[in-house]
Amino acid sequence: MKAADAFARLEAGTLPGAGQRIAVIDTGIDLGLTGAPDDPDDDLPPHPEFVSAYAAGRLSYTPLLGARPDPDANAAGEWVFSHGTAVSSLILASKDYPRPNALSFHGIAYGARLDVYGITLGSGGGDYNPPTIATRDSVHGYAERQRGIRAEALNGRPGVVNMSFGAATIVEQYLPQRAEMERWLEPVIEQVKQSAGTIFVAAAGNGNGRDCVRTTVSGCATGKLEATSPSWDAALPLWDSSGEVGDRWVAVVATDRTNALADFSNRCGLAAKWCLAAPGANVLVAFTGPERGNPGNLIQLWGTGGGTSFAAPLVTGALAVVKQYFGDGLTMEQVLQRLYDTADVTPDTVDDGGTFADAGGTIAAALAGSRVEPVVFDSLGYPFRVAP
Repeated sequence: MKAADAFARLEAGTLPGAGQRIAVIDTGIDLGLTGAPDDPDDDLPPHPEFVSAYAAGRLSYTPLLGARPDPDANAAGEWVFSHGTAVSSLILASKDYPRPNALSFHGIAYGARLDVYGITLGSGGGDYNPPTIATRDSVHGYAERQRGIRAEALNGRPGVVNMSFGAATIVEQYLPQRAEMERWLEPVIEQVKQSAGTIFVAAAGNGNGRDCVRTTVSGCATGKLEATSPSWDAALPLWDSSGEVGDRWVAVVATDRTNALADFSNRCGLAAKWCLAAPGANVLVAFTGPERGNPGNLIQLWGTGGGTSFAAPLVTGALAVVKQYFGDGLTMEQVLQRLYDTADVTPDTVDDGGTFADAGGTIAAALAGSRVEPVVFDSLGYPFRVAP
């Protein structure tokens, strides 16, 4: 991400992301637990990565729609991996915590305010078996539920909303029902249109290469899914005839350690105009979940994860850092456009010739050009602040 170059341009003494508010909609976050399911007196503090932010009042957790107050245990009282903890750590993990084994890791906007909204999510993975839209509820019901969740998050007036989840689909499957999709999604689209000042960041999906249950659906002719585009919800601007949703919506695909698209990642495809790529393979994250070989024991450590779920928060954090730098000089919509304008545009592998914008070089480039002169304009026409 070249974040260090961007951090060096921030005002001395400020933390990256300071003054910015981010909402994360996910399974929750480890902010202190009630101990093992069979020992409620065995309390644990928040995960070490979040202690300083929590103590400073920059971190909150609100469970929604049946989500458990303790996000690390399921309804049966068994410990489960906290997806939301891992996702949140890529934004907010402390820089100064003394980690073991010289692990080099911190959040990309670790000075921001983070409000986490807990929802119940499936585990993902397995064979590709997308739902049909033979009934209205299969799309409209899901969309309405997400609209309600986002409404709750928007009450906090965040600059960015991170959504590292989605429907297990590719958007091409739903194109034959375009009129119905646009009608069913109209309330969701209107919500985004009315959310000026907020950018929505959506994980594109991890379906590429999965075995298909049915070879008759789009992308499954060979029995392996060719995920040529994001899921239909990550590709929300496609269903908006006005074009406004694309101004504040981002689909995020994942790159690997060679900066190529990760083999599991959905491609940008039909969402190329509102798509960014960020690292999402073997990413170091905070881990809270069951100990391997001893699932009754909860541990708070670190681990590696892969998925567009972990690429999305890096884009979310980048947006917050760029907004911090420009302050009131740029709206959030202009900040997003700046990331697009300064990204490395790389050919995608999809048949329609779509491209994806690689955010790996974006965050530093988006802040570049601030040499001190009487009046300074960067290559995008922005007048920079001039130091005394």
